[in-house]
Amino acid sequence: MNDIKKAMQAEQSYLRDRLSGKNVSLNLSEYGYEDLETYFSDKRDYQLKNCGIEVHETNMDDIESRVENAIMSKTPSIWIPTADEVFVWHGNEPIDEELCTDLGVHIYNMNYIGGTIVSGPEDLSFAVIIPETIDIGTSYMLEKIKDIMSKYIDDVVIDGNDILIGGMKVLGSMNRRMNGIYVFACQISYADRTEYIKQICSKQSVKIPIFIDGTLLPKEILKDEVIACLH
Repeated sequence: MNDIKKAMQAEQSYLRDRLSGKNVSLNLSEYGYEDLETYFSDKRDYQLKNCGIEVHETNMDDIESRVENAIMSKTPSIWIPTADEVFVWHGNEPIDEELCTDLGVHIYNMNYIGGTIVSGPEDLSFAVIIPETIDIGTSYMLEKIKDIMSKYIDDVVIDGNDILIGGMKVLGSMNRRMNGIYVFACQISYADRTEYIKQICSKQSVKIPIFIDGTLLPKEILKDEVIACLH
């Protein structure tokens, strides 16, 4: 049986020996790890589940400043906001604010590098804030979500920072690194936003947007499973 705690202690001893000039190797077989790839995967999972992540299922009131405060205070957390209307997450690409006002679409400026993401009450959005000392990134997060989706839906693939079902986009993601913190955020579509996307987004994606069939994978189940794999 793998003993991740003792394996991590052994890794720390190994690193101290290397820094002191000793010629040593990292062998964790006595703790159940015959290969280091499995060990580092388990280590990431263990650190993530034990970093004290707070779960915030919340409304959209001041969501930009609340997420920013969590980043600046280095508070490990998951933010899952729910809106009452169609809105956009805005990155660093231009957006027609006057058009959004005319359409009744609120803009939330989240300071990420990337384009505009259109979302609404039916969709699932979340942001994960964790210390950079935990060795995970966008590919790790997308693999976790893909694995959950694949239990319910066929033909789920990762394409860059997106997840596709049947070759069409259901998830868009963005990330930031600042203040020793890694931030991963994504939006998972559960409704057709095609017309809003055509009007609002200045840079049209070559990927065709689609939405998840809630009878195959209800939003609440996906949300609960994402929380469970991180918390």
